[in-house]
Amino acid sequence: METVRQVIVKSEELHSRLWSKVVALSENTRYSGITALFIKSLNDVLDLHGKRKMPARETATYFVTFLSIAMLGYQAGLTGKRSPIANLC
Repeated sequence: METVRQVIVKSEELHSRLWSKVVALSENTRYSGITALFIKSLNDVLDLHGKRKMPARETATYFVTFLSIAMLGYQAGLTGKRSPIANLC
């Protein structure tokens, strides 16, 4: 797992360095079609990187949601009544 984290950090550093190049290119008054293609392709890479990291966040969100619902159900079973917050759902 540590190796994966290191690779992610390294790739994000590279993305940051590349994006700083994009900013420098966009400030140039001689904006060309090649520059536009570079910006679009880098943007696609950054979007793909974000999508690859998203499943872990979604899994954690589902786990926390499931755990919260289970705790509400357990509490309702112990007391014999639902909490006002659970009634809103």
